[in-house]
Amino acid sequence: MMSPDVNNKLSIMEVIYAFELGGSEQLSATIAKKLHERGFPVSVCSLTGPDGPIRNRLELDGIPCFSAGMGRVSRLRFLYNLYKVFRKEKPNVAHIHHIPLFIQAYLPAKLAGIKRIVLTEHSNHLTKNESRLKKLSRFFSKRADVVTTIHDGLREFFIKELGVPENRVITVANGIDTNKFSPAKNAVAAELDSGKFVISCIGRLVPEKDHENLFRAVRELIDSGVSDFEVLVVGDGPRFEELNNCIEKLNISAYVKMLGAQNDVIGILRRSDIVVLSSKTEGLPMVLLEAMSAGVPCVATDVGGIPQLLSDGGGIVVPSQDSKSLADAIKDTYENRAKLKAAGDRARQRIVDDYDIDRIVDRYVNVFSEGIGK
Repeated sequence: MMSPDVNNKLSIMEVIYAFELGGSEQLSATIAKKLHERGFPVSVCSLTGPDGPIRNRLELDGIPCFSAGMGRVSRLRFLYNLYKVFRKEKPNVAHIHHIPLFIQAYLPAKLAGIKRIVLTEHSNHLTKNESRLKKLSRFFSKRADVVTTIHDGLREFFIKELGVPENRVITVANGIDTNKFSPAKNAVAAELDSGKFVISCIGRLVPEKDHENLFRAVRELIDSGVSDFEVLVVGDGPRFEELNNCIEKLNISAYVKMLGAQNDVIGILRRSDIVVLSSKTEGLPMVLLEAMSAGVPCVATDVGGIPQLLSDGGGIVVPSQDSKSLADAIKDTYENRAKLKAAGDRARQRIVDDYDIDRIVDRYVNVFSEGIGK
């Protein structure tokens, strides 16, 4: 347990890319809100723009928000802006999400006298595939007081590929509010039941999510004789028109609904029989945590932390970029609906036991408080 003296001295600034609805940004906002509820001084700084739905939520909760203007002002002005934010707020912990942001924020944080700088990484996709970023990551990641990663595979990457000492890299998974994302009451579930088998795919419309993989799987399902289902594609992004064209080309528009961004994600989950994620790269997707917490089984590709997450029977893992395997897994759930309730119960228990946000915030508080107040 943390001593009251440390509790009084601990203040944290969450550093994120933007106030938009990305997975790591939403996790950071949830951490900030939970810390605020526990009485810790906490603030959030976006390195880029000043506006977005996350800022609106945070400020309604009384959490100060700032932006440094990266991409809008010169590099020197951006660094100075960030330094001024750190100096003004005087947090003794800077919690920075993603290594590219850490590279940008490290020097301003050090110059501002921040005592403890924590890096949390959600994915190594860019770091693995861009040689210059990998070189910079090797240099800067060793300068974090501690690195947290959202799954064990990422931890191994930092130790083996980036050379961070093993005792300074720990796994702290993403967390979910299990009270908010809870299974539907029977009456609610009955009201939302369309009679069809509902497959939901929730996420940004970007290349990494590989929606074409899902759409090809849908074509496979139809060709195999499965017809009484619908696919709800939830999310917005630069590929909206391109993906609509793909749907038309595959002649699956009668089965696939592109819903765009939706505020009521829990409502979507509660009308879903399964959630599918067809990505070719991931970290530990928040949408799977949300679905499993709501008692919805998942079918997802074997990338990032997904195999570890689904290891207890809360879903099915398939090879990435393999639409036939994806179609077979979806068909298996379609044809064995009696098993869905048990799979959903296992999924829910997995999240409650290991990914509840209050447990995750406890871990972060321990990481933040080490050495503070001495």
